[in-house]
Amino acid sequence: MQLRLLHSVTALLLGTMFASGAHAEDRQSRPVLANPVGLQVQDLRPNQLIPAGNSLRLTWVDTNAAETGHEIQVSTDGVAWVVHSSAPANATGITLAGLTLPGTPAAQWQVRVRATEPAFPARAPGQPGVHPGQGVSAPLSFAYGTQYAPTGLAVLAISASGVRVQWRDTNVYESGYEVQSSLDAGATWSVAAQASTAATLLQTADVTGLTPAAAASGLVRLRVRPRGPNEQPSAVGQAGVSLHASTALSLPADVLRPVEGVALAGVRTQSLAITWTDTNCFEAGHEAQLSFDGTTWLVAGTIMGAAGPQPTITLSGIQPPAGATVVRVRVRPKPFGEAEYAVGSLGAGQHASAALILNDSDADGTVDVGDGCPNDALKTQPGTCGCGVADTDTDGDGTADCND
Repeated sequence: MQLRLLHSVTALLLGTMFASGAHAEDRQSRPVLANPVGLQVQDLRPNQLIPAGNSLRLTWVDTNAAETGHEIQVSTDGVAWVVHSSAPANATGITLAGLTLPGTPAAQWQVRVRATEPAFPARAPGQPGVHPGQGVSAPLSFAYGTQYAPTGLAVLAISASGVRVQWRDTNVYESGYEVQSSLDAGATWSVAAQASTAATLLQTADVTGLTPAAAASGLVRLRVRPRGPNEQPSAVGQAGVSLHASTALSLPADVLRPVEGVALAGVRTQSLAITWTDTNCFEAGHEAQLSFDGTTWLVAGTIMGAAGPQPTITLSGIQPPAGATVVRVRVRPKPFGEAEYAVGSLGAGQHASAALILNDSDADGTVDVGDGCPNDALKTQPGTCGCGVADTDTDGDGTADCND
């Protein structure tokens, strides 16, 4: 009996020793991961570093050498954590794009980073975020509902008293945008237009009914601001608040600038299609002029009203004087109140663009760029016999003399 009891006790002790040794060996084989530290977050929206409007840059100090990677977890309540993305081993930062934001800007986001190991590998995005008790950074809280002033404000004329305003979207929580105008050098602002937000980086809104004649110092000022998530749109004409408003853009109301980029859009015999870039918002129209000597300019055509950012006018019936080998074309914006001058009348030079010089080497009324035979005054196309040879059929047999 004593012998059997001794064997039992010995076996129990040996089993316990082996089991303890196995567990100790298992603990020794697993890395002891330190917690990542120095967690910081940067909101990328106001800097426009990336096109997505809901992105953050997360950085931390890597405190481990044996981790297999990093798992980034986010939470809106500090209790339920969800895997957002993962980063490789030895990483010290990641850009969090495509965040699913909470329904209210007041919600406090939290983020934490977990160093991963084989026993606790990174999980797929959207899965619950585990907390194995080691290798997990302290949570970092940050507000992600701040409104930012729009950037990149620009305008395009769409009518004699209207413009299209464009800007870069810098917000996620806005319920829309509000365009405001000022006619008194920015002393007072009023709502000029409302725009619903769109899922694009560039936002636009049309502002009509502007009265540039009433503007102080000849300037109309425009600015844009985001509406808050629960803010109701204000009616056009109401006073405009400045909260998160963009930098104001001043538009000359009575000072016209020369148009730019005058170029050919098409060429035909004694006819030119001219295009240019509109540089004004409040002009009454545009006037195209021709000159054959570079000194005297004649009105060749007029477009009244706004014609878009790239207007085009076709000048027909061009009759260069005898011996003329150069045709010059220029365009000028017409101020309000100026009459529409008849074709052929003398053209004023005020605010005129730089001249587009077109050679007409054979003085046949067709400029070289549109003349198939620029050195043959009798032909604009090579025809059957080619430039410099008439396509005459003396015997009327249907075959030109050059081939008969």
